[in-house]
Amino acid sequence: MARWIGEAVLSGDLVAHSPDIESETDTEVSTSGATEPIGLRRTLRPLVDLDSWLVQRGWEEVNTTPVLMSAKHWIISGSLVGPEDERESAVWQVLEDPWTSSLSIYDPDEELDYPPRLRVVNPQEMSWMDIRELPPELLRLLDSRKQGEPDSNDGPVRSMMLEWWRFNSETAELTESPVTIPGWVIEVEGAPTQVLHARNGRRYEYV
Repeated sequence: MARWIGEAVLSGDLVAHSPDIESETDTEVSTSGATEPIGLRRTLRPLVDLDSWLVQRGWEEVNTTPVLMSAKHWIISGSLVGPEDERESAVWQVLEDPWTSSLSIYDPDEELDYPPRLRVVNPQEMSWMDIRELPPELLRLLDSRKQGEPDSNDGPVRSMMLEWWRFNSETAELTESPVTIPGWVIEVEGAPTQVLHARNGRRYEYV
């Protein structure tokens, strides 16, 4: 029953608590001892079915506890520069997932409508990237390929080449906010406690 309730809360099928964001003033303590406003946190939808994941490993009787895994949502504004020095302003939303040490485009449609109020677990501090230094991983994500002008060839077929538009780091403005990813603490007898990432189905060290 506890596992069913936990899965239902993480998937959004069961609303354990729907806070009034306008009047919410409480804070919640994470495992690191830090506090954050409950009403400001957003949570992504889980993609992993816990029961199926456990059955595949023969772990049906393993103890699991639903939690939220810390991540960051970045809004990055700036300009792209074309091959002929053309300029185009743009805004990106980026997810920093410290558990997978990865960056990806953030899709607001993947958020839960009613994020559950659960314990927040944090990765090791060294897992976070220095995003404000614009690491190569981020620049590769922001660069874009666009169709150029048709080739001026007078033949019957005109080619449309894809051209690289590069992010202009000098125009970068970054804003961060907390976001969480659903997960479960997995306790297997005789093995270290781990946390299961509900977006990719992988286990990570529980600290």
